[in-house]
Amino acid sequence: MSKKLQGNGLWESSRMMLPEHKEQIWGRRREQRKRIRPTLEQDQLDRFAQLISDSIMQGQPLQFILFDEWEEARIVGRVQHIDRLRNVIQIVSGEENSDTPTTAIRLADIMDIAEVIDNY
Repeated sequence: MSKKLQGNGLWESSRMMLPEHKEQIWGRRREQRKRIRPTLEQDQLDRFAQLISDSIMQGQPLQFILFDEWEEARIVGRVQHIDRLRNVIQIVSGEENSDTPTTAIRLADIMDIAEVIDNY
């Protein structure tokens, strides 16, 4: 008897995968790795508000840990401005002057804030 017909040989020799099937498999795997946004407690939000206020008043640098569906993002800088209408804060990285670009961070994306001890 032919080797193709032994065990699962016939099926194994004729198996193939269409590009559409590969895309579906990779899409499902990616969706399984997707992160879920955690719900923050009120005391955490109060601590965030205090740290942001201190950063504006004293120019203290902060490290922001931001939510992303796929990975954790970190930004270090000083809070320059809070836009309460759009719920966004403006962060300045590095030395503050007119040429320094700012980064806008949505308040809803902040998962944690830590004080930066070393000069960055």
